[in-house]
Amino acid sequence: MNESTPPTKAPLRLAAIAGALLGVVATAAFFVVMKQLVVPKAGTDATIAAATVPDWAGKWEMPRIPTRLMFDPDNAYLEPDPGRGLDFGPVGGSYLTTIPFKPEFQQEYMDRVAMQKQGKATDPVGADCRPYGMPRVMAATPNGPMFMMEPELILIVLGDEVRRVYMDGRPHPTAAEDVVLSFEGHATGKWEDGTLVIDTVNVFEGNYDQSDARHSNQLHIVERIRQIDADTLENQITVMDEVMFTQPYTVTRHYRRNKVKYPEVVAGNCTPNDQVDMVDGVQVQRLPFE
Repeated sequence: MNESTPPTKAPLRLAAIAGALLGVVATAAFFVVMKQLVVPKAGTDATIAAATVPDWAGKWEMPRIPTRLMFDPDNAYLEPDPGRGLDFGPVGGSYLTTIPFKPEFQQEYMDRVAMQKQGKATDPVGADCRPYGMPRVMAATPNGPMFMMEPELILIVLGDEVRRVYMDGRPHPTAAEDVVLSFEGHATGKWEDGTLVIDTVNVFEGNYDQSDARHSNQLHIVERIRQIDADTLENQITVMDEVMFTQPYTVTRHYRRNKVKYPEVVAGNCTPNDQVDMVDGVQVQRLPFE
């Protein structure tokens, strides 16, 4: 019987080791893939939310229509313009025709309209250089809003006035020590199928437009802003004032996209004038050169 050298076991060991290593690598790769599928990366929710938010960033303008400075241009009487040649807004004597005032506030409103028709300015925005405030700043000003958008906060800039719309789910402050009134109020927002719903409270007493239709500090405003075509936003504004109104009041305004995303904007509603004379709560209207 011929003796022969027994076959070496080294190749078998190497094959076993290689197979084990391949198994480990495959198993590790499997868990890496599964982790990516099951466990979201940090920021995924915010990324997905941002991807579903419409891109409204930039400047938008009010359409230039004769009634644009009236809060509700579709339901406004415009006093005939005597041909001043300069556009200072509605002529004194113009007024909102369907605003749902309680009888006593309707009478006060029409009394102020009559005073304005006589040339006496009762609007504190023009006569006393106050900010427009909400909701007037979104509906009855010469310029439209500029949007700056983040998933948790939307800034709406209108000249010197800035609205902060909190999108993080926080509630309005309710405790007496936390409630602070302001011209723009406290605003919270949410998205509903591409529509930005903004809820605003805690607004100073003010007015809706140059006709001096006024509101109380109990105002509650709900806006529904949506994009109706590539260059147009629609804002359905519903205002509720349990002090002065008999029912909610809804108006619709539109904004057109500016061709320049962030144009130069002259800040300031007016220049303070130490020579403004207020007599019995009104100012006699004068042109700058008078």
